[in-house]
Amino acid sequence: MVGRRGIGSWTAKNKSVFIKKIEEIGIGHLQIPKVTYNVDVEKVHNTIEIEFFDIEAFNNKDDFFDKVRIYAIYYK
Repeated sequence: MVGRRGIGSWTAKNKSVFIKKIEEIGIGHLQIPKVTYNVDVEKVHNTIEIEFFDIEAFNNKDDFFDKVRIYAIYYK
């Protein structure tokens, strides 16, 4: 199940099919603690604000999407 309570959902109450399968074959799994998710997202937003929106100017919607595409490729 993908979506609200499925794979990748931070609100999932049960193990996903993926986790169950890798545990079945004996692979250990370590989940990143969920307490830092918002901090990580805000850090990325700040970086994008400084590195992209504060530097670039956009002539039109197509120009914006072209520059976003290039930025996404080279984002570090």
